[in-house]
Amino acid sequence: MLKAKILKHAGDIEQAAMFMNEARTLDTADRFVNCKCAKYYLRSSAIDTAIETAALFTREGLPPLQTMDEMQCMWFQLEMARAFHRLGKLGEALQKLHEIDQHFVDIIDDQFDFHTYCMRKMTLRAYIGVLKLEDKLRDHPFYSACAKLAIEIYVYLHDNPSAKSAKLNGPTAPEEQLSASELKKLHRKQKKAQLKAQAAKAAEEKTRESKTHGKGGGGEEDKKVEEREPKFDPDKLLQTDKPLEEAVKFLVPLQTLSPGNVATHTLAYEIHSRRRRFLIMLQALKRLHAIDPDDGDFHRILVDFVLTVETTRASLPEPVLEVITGTLPGLTGGLELTQLNQRFLDEHQHSLPHLIPGCRALYRLYPDAKERALSCICSLSDKLRGRTLKRCIEIHSLLQSGEFGDYSDHIKSYARSCSALFPLATTFKPTEPPDKQKAESRNEPLASNSIDQDLSSATEQRLNLD
Repeated sequence: MLKAKILKHAGDIEQAAMFMNEARTLDTADRFVNCKCAKYYLRSSAIDTAIETAALFTREGLPPLQTMDEMQCMWFQLEMARAFHRLGKLGEALQKLHEIDQHFVDIIDDQFDFHTYCMRKMTLRAYIGVLKLEDKLRDHPFYSACAKLAIEIYVYLHDNPSAKSAKLNGPTAPEEQLSASELKKLHRKQKKAQLKAQAAKAAEEKTRESKTHGKGGGGEEDKKVEEREPKFDPDKLLQTDKPLEEAVKFLVPLQTLSPGNVATHTLAYEIHSRRRRFLIMLQALKRLHAIDPDDGDFHRILVDFVLTVETTRASLPEPVLEVITGTLPGLTGGLELTQLNQRFLDEHQHSLPHLIPGCRALYRLYPDAKERALSCICSLSDKLRGRTLKRCIEIHSLLQSGEFGDYSDHIKSYARSCSALFPLATTFKPTEPPDKQKAESRNEPLASNSIDQDLSSATEQRLNLD
């Protein structure tokens, strides 16, 4: 388990999942290790393997996903949604996210069932505590994470209507965030997943038939339970005509119960900027400024808002333009955008989380300053704060998305630099040789002593870099 955790934080989630599975096999009766193993498989996008692992502790005779839904196992559904999103299966991801949202609806509806019982038993103190909990139920971290991902998907569907008509068998949605090697891995996983799904379906039908014949009269009832239709259809969720309105449904509880969260107002801006609701966009900016005026997301969308207002000034109603003109100086400090962005870069020149939005804004303001923006954002100086694997992957994804233009040389050189800094991270590694691909297709982990050597060499390289 320790090796698996180290590999996960080092960026090799596939090997981490294999070692966690090895730990699970040492004690197959340990539910905790089984859950950790299933989570690691989901993090590596091996959804079918994760379901098979979780099924070892679910109710026998029922499909594991149905059992998970009945048990309101939200962590599993959330990880499944993230895995589907990474694979580009947006309909399936939305299905899991709506199932999580339905759990919160069911919990709220359960108040009516418990009211009579609590009043009769006179457990008033505990009952009042439950009522207070229900008032802020959607402030739960699971709902926040669920709503954030759902909003991101619906915004993507609004920006890319073609994604609705395409049958997403590959990583079309987050493709801009994946390297060539990752895309090849996903294609291989999808082929293996299809074969596994067919085999699992055949085995499940065979088991169902045997149980139906063995149980006599009760078999029909069991069969009906097993074949229960899912609550949400992935295709219908994907084919929505109003994705932004669906996104607003997830946003409203966040605005009510999580007003102090930066992500709440960032998501609100992303939605309403596409609806051209300028006053609501301005409201989100003011709330972000009140939370943290130095936040990178606030700076990024502030630049976007000012540029959007400048390009649409002629079509804005006079009262709206008057409100915007009177409010913006308090947000920008009375500075022009170029001065504001330069001050932001100077004040946070040693903070990588701030350099990312600053360089993105610099390129938007001055497309000719591409080289300067790239050299700044691709720097891996030892003086930088926040030089984490997560931030480096974010920058690598930005370069691949083409936001700074087609710069394949910068992508390769940055990947090499990140690979030296994080030797075990698979994101920055080049395409794997055929012999390793064959080993992966057999789902065989590398030798334990090989991993030990990689960990020790990675530590030595990190010490030399530091």
